[in-house]
Amino acid sequence: MIGRVNQFVIYRLRRDKKEIRALRHQSYQYLKEYGFTINSDDYVQLYLASFDPALILTPQDLRKSIDQDLPRGVTGKALETGDILALTREGISKAYYVDPDRLIPLSGFFHVTSSSTVLNANTSGYAIEGREGLWSVAEEMWIDGQNFLLMQSDEYGNEVAFAVLDSHGKTAAADTMDGFTDQVIEQIREYMHRRSTPTRQSTENADKGSDANKSSTMASKNTTKNTEAELSPVGKTEILPSGETANERGRLNWDEKKTQEARQRRKKRRKKGKLPLKGRDSVLNRLKRYQEELKKKAMAGTTA
Repeated sequence: MIGRVNQFVIYRLRRDKKEIRALRHQSYQYLKEYGFTINSDDYVQLYLASFDPALILTPQDLRKSIDQDLPRGVTGKALETGDILALTREGISKAYYVDPDRLIPLSGFFHVTSSSTVLNANTSGYAIEGREGLWSVAEEMWIDGQNFLLMQSDEYGNEVAFAVLDSHGKTAAADTMDGFTDQVIEQIREYMHRRSTPTRQSTENADKGSDANKSSTMASKNTTKNTEAELSPVGKTEILPSGETANERGRLNWDEKKTQEARQRRKKRRKKGKLPLKGRDSVLNRLKRYQEELKKKAMAGTTA
């Protein structure tokens, strides 16, 4: 089980798809009026950084912090209308559409990468094993990189409790009338822990007869593999070290940009027949060559 993650990711519409260029900088209301849907495949990850949950209490707090502190050289503008801001606080991930004056919660933005999943945010008319009637997704939540869903009875609606399932259709917590409460989230995390325990035990049994070093190495590799799979829905990238802030990451990118620009300027000067100072001989070397040329000419004249 991975640690509690606190990070944010900025996504922006891709530039290489002509059919979505008209959607850049458009409000959420514009997309609704003209029937456009938000598809995560149309976006690229622009920026990822960790944040301090003690200082950032709400998504709006994070937006203000990004607008004030994120280096403009990294993204052109810190946040633009039409961007997606994905926020993971204490391992719970949510996505927001960036409107001019607000952040609009989105459902179904993150991908479920496993081919064995049967449920997503748009599932309806689903038959739950051991329950009567059909059920549809009322709400989803990403917890520690995994997808969980509140299923509502199509026949009885709010009159009966929600069923809490994972994306494979398995019961992950006790039924609830109140949605994803802290108690339900804690039950889900206990379920995740129980589900991962047999995997570790079976791995240990399979490794019996091997020496201790080999077993330790295999366990380490398996842990890394599981961590990457759990984090993949949130940006599909590694988490920044906790000591590296958004400003520090931005300064590194800015320095790299300046170095690249200086390299391009030197190339242009070479094309025009001008060398930068680093490529020129010193004044003493040029004077020495000039004196040698004069000496050669003088010797040539004396011989003649």
